[in-house]
Amino acid sequence: LKMDDEKALFRKAQALEGLGRTDEALEVLDEVEQIAEDMDEEFKEQILDDVRERREEIRDIERKAAKNFHNMFKAMGDKQVFGGGRFLADGTSPPPALTGEEERKLKRMKDRQEYQEAKARWELEQRRKEGKPLFELPSEPDMPTPNKPPLGYRKME
Repeated sequence: LKMDDEKALFRKAQALEGLGRTDEALEVLDEVEQIAEDMDEEFKEQILDDVRERREEIRDIERKAAKNFHNMFKAMGDKQVFGGGRFLADGTSPPPALTGEEERKLKRMKDRQEYQEAKARWELEQRRKEGKPLFELPSEPDMPTPNKPPLGYRKME
């Protein structure tokens, strides 16, 4: 890319605009304008007209983007996306309220856990009273042999 080639620089500005890098596109258009200052009056006016037109289009795009951005955040605010009931997993906001069914399910889970813990304590106490060891060591598993197949083996009928 030649640094004094106004056509290449103008196309570079268009490419940057297409990529959404409008600030860089405007800088390149400034370079094109500086190059045009050293040209004949006829070419100079054509190039400057093109540069002005492109600048105006870039400004229109930026205005529309700013407006759309504003409208997007306004709509998100109206729907309370950033507040009211929004749950952030990092713990900076309160958890969302549970529905009735979710509350009943949570209560059932807690009750079941409490029951299993109480049952385990009772069984441990019974083992103490009976003088049995507190924990029953698991028996060594039966190893399969040619005369004794593993569990789940089905004989052909």
